[in-house]
Amino acid sequence: SMLGQASEIIWPDLPPRPDPTVPPVAEMRNVYTDTGLHDVSLDIRPGEIVGLIGLVGAGRTEIGHALFGADRIVSGSYKIDGVEYPRLTIPKAVELGVALVPEDRRKQGLVLTQTTRPNISLASLAKISNGGILKPRTERERAKRMIEHFGIVPGKIDGEVAFYSGGNQQKVLLSKWAVDRPKILILDEPSRGVDIGARQRIHEFIV
Repeated sequence: SMLGQASEIIWPDLPPRPDPTVPPVAEMRNVYTDTGLHDVSLDIRPGEIVGLIGLVGAGRTEIGHALFGADRIVSGSYKIDGVEYPRLTIPKAVELGVALVPEDRRKQGLVLTQTTRPNISLASLAKISNGGILKPRTERERAKRMIEHFGIVPGKIDGEVAFYSGGNQQKVLLSKWAVDRPKILILDEPSRGVDIGARQRIHEFIV
């Protein structure tokens, strides 16, 4: 194969299922949204991997957007850590530890005119700034850590993301959220359009 390895994905072992008595970190009950979700209920417990399966247009993306505060909930309840948020916004969701890796990385996830370093920093500028002034050393260290963690090629903090392979662009997008270990990480088609090696890394990261 082009990777110099067997073209086969080795699936990582799944972690044990969370205790069903543990309170959910996210809870939806009978949720309707302004984008067409109809009577959706689900629980997500700490450490749990929840998969959504369905045909195109079945609502997978819309559920992710509702969890992230991108789509407005018009009826039903949505709780994070037991607290209800009837008018959740994206900034508030990020503050609460909710992250979304969208389906279209080039249009919705990355800033292709920027390099790896600012793309990784975009979702956490407040955490690496002091009085509104960015701390460049902290930013560089975080970018280097994620490049090493995901095996991003080329391994440069100022590499031009627009010219990366699809797999390495996806790793940069994952790094943007993974660097701060979110409480709820929503992944919409995380391995779409990536090579086998990148897919393996992504699966290992999810588990």
